[in-house]
Amino acid sequence: MTDKAKGELKPCPFCGGQAKFIKCTASICCDGCGIALVDTLTKKDLIKTWNARPTEPAVEAVRAARDILYDAPELNLSNYDHEQVCELNSKTCEAFLVIDGAVGEIELAEENRATAKLQQNGEE
Repeated sequence: MTDKAKGELKPCPFCGGQAKFIKCTASICCDGCGIALVDTLTKKDLIKTWNARPTEPAVEAVRAARDILYDAPELNLSNYDHEQVCELNSKTCEAFLVIDGAVGEIELAEENRATAKLQQNGEE
């Protein structure tokens, strides 16, 4: 039996923390950052929704974009030079290109989930 068949939860998509199902609130919560998924779904569907997420490459792309921006220079607004502005602009453009690719992948995953749900409900 696979992990999905057993109803096991993937780690938190935001911090990587351990997720758990909270029966009394019919929710899934992360022990690390506290993010929660609360819905009127059955436990099985709630777990399926929690585990459905962008592929690892999309998640890694967003993390890479964040890291690019963290490495961008801070400008001294009272005394900055042209090179600093150009480097900041370059880092920002690089990050947005990475994010744009990741968003495309996330949107495709969402579209595929919506299509699968319609097919499951016989609504094609």
